Amino acid sequence: MTLKPIRRLSSALALTMAALLSACGGGDALPPGATPLTPAPDKTAPTLTISSSSAGATATGAVTFTFTFSENVGTSFTADDVVVVGGGKGAFALPSGTTATLVVTPNASATGNLDVSVAAARFNDLAGNQNTTATAITQAYNTVAPTGSGSTGTCTAAPCMNFSAAGLAAVSFGGLSADVVNDPGDATNKVLRLVKNPAAETWAGTTLDPSGTGVATVPAIGFASSKVVTLRMLSAAAGQTIMLKVENAADAAVNMEATAVTTKVNQWETLSFNFATPTAGTYDASKTYNRVSVFPAFGTKVSASMSFYADELNYSAVATGGGGTPLVTFDAAGVTY
Repeated sequence: MTLKPIRRLSSALALTMAALLSACGGGDALPPGATPLTPAPDKTAPTLTISSSSAGATATGAVTFTFTFSENVGTSFTADDVVVVGGGKGAFALPSGTTATLVVTPNASATGNLDVSVAAARFNDLAGNQNTTATAITQAYNTVAPTGSGSTGTCTAAPCMNFSAAGLAAVSFGGLSADVVNDPGDATNKVLRLVKNPAAETWAGTTLDPSGTGVATVPAIGFASSKVVTLRMLSAAAGQTIMLKVENAADAAVNMEATAVTTKVNQWETLSFNFATPTAGTYDASKTYNRVSVFPAFGTKVSASMSFYADELNYSAVATGGGGTPLVTFDAAGVTY
């Protein structure tokens, strides 16, 4: 019979396998580098980040909040999981298991903050792990309609310049856009609108060109009489730096800069620029200053488009023996920008 040798071979093989298992730490362990037959269970809690479509700016209307999850949460997240203070919930979307959006409309005719939050244990990943931490974001808003008028009714004599007559072109640079529009608080009045968008430079501005020919000169400023130049401004946010630059049209090296800061929200105010103490440049009494440029949100890289409105640039005229310089106004059909 030949069965005995086979039995002995089987016994030897069994002993060899047992030795190998013993060397690896027993029958439950795998050799180094081996891949387990089943993956380890997912015990990691999903996390969440929230972003705003108006981040870095003051929202003036509806805001879209985006919810981004660290892993797929399926359909476990809904609009009911979001708490909103300061506004009302609108359209909700779940385009994927890792992203959701919610439109929130701020309270009408008010200023304040939209507080959007998601508490712990409000959603779970596909393995059933719930989020363990709360997430929140705050977005400033201002839905107060612009009030008042850029016109004081007193800008009727030279050299005060308003924007309600023919002849102005505004030469913009640095990514700023400028045009003449209806006063947002007074449809009977025309004003200059300056729009600064995220692509604009921190120094973006516009130079006034009353002639509309590209010469970009204004009646000479009479700094010998007064060093103060005023400009009516309307801004959607307080604390915005407005820079005014005056220079000699024939020699750009002759220039001065002065700044003022907005203090009101969606309300017209008169800003004063004191060139007795300019932020740049030095007054030279022998020189003529006949070019004016306006820089809204000066020195700031905005994250969302901001609109500023200007009216009634006013300053002292150069003495002309009792005469004065002609009134220059800024509203005309067919003006180019």
